[in-house]
Amino acid sequence: MRGSLIIFCVLVFGHCSWGQDSPASTAGTITIMKPAAKPAVDVSLDKMPLLYTVVDNLITVTVPGFTPRQVRASLSGVRGSIREGDKPSEYLVKVQHQGTCYISAEVERSPGQWKVMDVKEYWATRLPPPIASFMGVEGEGSLTPAKLQAGRGVMAKRGLYKGPLKHVVTSFDLSLKTGPGMYQTLPSTNNRLTPDMMQHLKDVKKGDIIIFENVKAKSPKTPIEKIPGITITVGKEPEQELEEDGRQQVVASFMKVEGEGALTPGRLKAAQGLMAKMPNYVGPLKYMVTSFDLTVDALDGTVKTFSSTSNRLTPEMRQYLKGAKRGDIVIFKNVKAMSPETPIEQIPGITITVK
Repeated sequence: MRGSLIIFCVLVFGHCSWGQDSPASTAGTITIMKPAAKPAVDVSLDKMPLLYTVVDNLITVTVPGFTPRQVRASLSGVRGSIREGDKPSEYLVKVQHQGTCYISAEVERSPGQWKVMDVKEYWATRLPPPIASFMGVEGEGSLTPAKLQAGRGVMAKRGLYKGPLKHVVTSFDLSLKTGPGMYQTLPSTNNRLTPDMMQHLKDVKKGDIIIFENVKAKSPKTPIEKIPGITITVGKEPEQELEEDGRQQVVASFMKVEGEGALTPGRLKAAQGLMAKMPNYVGPLKYMVTSFDLTVDALDGTVKTFSSTSNRLTPEMRQYLKGAKRGDIVIFKNVKAMSPETPIEQIPGITITVK
């Protein structure tokens, strides 16, 4: 009996072969198929580090090997909605409350047949409160008397939130020194400095403390809420700095404003470009701006950034500056310049308040 069993096994295995690479089974062949690799799914939050409640969160969902029409996304875990955005692969996610939520990516393998390829986990949280800002100072900082006098109002910036929702300051108090040992608190019922506030700011001196407190702001989708205020120390005009090799520092100049200053809308409209100069230097070395970014931070909360690859304002920049209003902040940053004897280097930018 044992001998017959051995002979049977030899006959069976003698007619079998093993093939790991054959695409299909043939007579007498056992085929081992490796599982297909799972396509990589990319779900990215386009403008924010996490999901925020109440507002539309822009996300992008893609699956390699499938067109946007063959991919769809769904939301679970929290109350909310997800809908297609304006561009292919874009979706707008709106979450109603805080908590862990899940975004599933599905693909259409055949007409009407959908399969979940991946599920991404995210944390949804309350929209962070805006940040009060005065002449570019948030929280604590220092301003010269000239900068204080150029200010026209308090803005509400959005901090981590980079979406389209705009916040506007609805009221605030300004506390400042009005005499030896005397302090006064002046109220404003909107985002603008009152004439009384502006008059008192003309009398500030180096070392005085200016406090914006009880600042309140709102947006079209959020109620009025109190936000952190600002404490400003009145300082002196900065002295001209020198580079490490003893050269005077190169600075950007726009319509004769260097560092910080104020311009009227008419002066902004007349501008054509950005200059690079060394204050008080009268030698032959000339610098030229090679590129810069222009950010317009409007008093209504709108923020726009444009880029130029020369020292000239682009048509888009000039068009946008035509609409600048009193209280808007115009910022030239990432300014780069060079001379015939020096390589391209980044130089200090400019902050301008429209007056």
